[in-house]
Amino acid sequence: MKVKKAVVLFALIIALFSTSFSYIPAVHAQEVQPFSDVPRDHYAYAQIHRLRELGITSGIGNNKFGLGRTITRGEFVSFLVRLMGWDVVKPEKGSFLDNKDPNHYTYEMIETALAHGVIKKDSDYFRTNDPITREEMAVMIVRTLGYETLAQQLDSIERPFDDVTRNFGYIAIGKDLGIIAGIGQNKFAPNDTATREQAAAMMIRMYDKLNAPMEELHAFYAISSSNQADKLSRLDSVSFGWARVEYDKANGKVVINTERLKDGYYNNDYYIPQGFSEVVEKAKSYGSSCQLMFFINEEYVTDPATGKSVRLAEYIVTRPDIREEVIKSMAEMVNSTQKYGSTTSFDGVVSDFEGFKGETLRKAYNEFLSELKT
Repeated sequence: MKVKKAVVLFALIIALFSTSFSYIPAVHAQEVQPFSDVPRDHYAYAQIHRLRELGITSGIGNNKFGLGRTITRGEFVSFLVRLMGWDVVKPEKGSFLDNKDPNHYTYEMIETALAHGVIKKDSDYFRTNDPITREEMAVMIVRTLGYETLAQQLDSIERPFDDVTRNFGYIAIGKDLGIIAGIGQNKFAPNDTATREQAAAMMIRMYDKLNAPMEELHAFYAISSSNQADKLSRLDSVSFGWARVEYDKANGKVVINTERLKDGYYNNDYYIPQGFSEVVEKAKSYGSSCQLMFFINEEYVTDPATGKSVRLAEYIVTRPDIREEVIKSMAEMVNSTQKYGSTTSFDGVVSDFEGFKGETLRKAYNEFLSELKT
């Protein structure tokens, strides 16, 4: 069975359906005048001059790019607005106390960014000339792409870098998209500032991501996605989030729950809905590959072998007997899911087991995935 990792990217793909971009279209390489302060052997030489070619920057004057200079919040916002190709907004009165001069080059850029939700009016001052931090850049990039709601929903995930203490979702999305990167040893340095050339490299990665052809379009179909069923025809593959792996304390067993109601409460968001087979068959009729997605319940179980309380995911993958039972149940559901008098099957499985730290657990999870494939 086909296994894929599903955390952020599935949700990002489906977000493309509702996000409209008007960014600068791809252009053919042309000769541009090199900046006099950028050596040809500099690591960001190509990115800096692509930025100039695209009209996103003309430098700081006198044919200089400003290599090595710290980029300010105003400059970074200007890069983003030009990259997206938005029509500029120029109100009679600026929205921030430090953005009142309509003749200043960042006036329109800041107001346009505010209008598009890239920045927020959460202070009287925008701090236009302050150096921007790496964390602030990540937040602005994700907002620019229209993923703020998703980023907020993902703030409960495991931190993407060891030194990140907030805005997990924003930084995780930027990382998964390949737009932002760490500094090594799983560190991000969120409070550090960035140079203009580092921002240029980031802008070009963002530009390339927006213009890259999509080899496969995959989406996560949740319970509330029924109003988007008409978009199934656009997909190469779909993951249906209709099963939750949990521990049944009464029977002392790991089970797969597909019911919304349990013990008189609606406590499972990953249940099989009415009309499920019609949706799956509709996706298949479009030629889409259909996977059943299994979420792991975040709960703790007492391991009888050690007497220790461990996360359910760890309990499953480290005990071969439990692992075998869970895999068997998952395979049976993928091959034949029966409910409400209907039956359907899936082409594969997506396993959403997260948070494995340490070599032992990662090895156990890899064994779980290998056995799941067979």
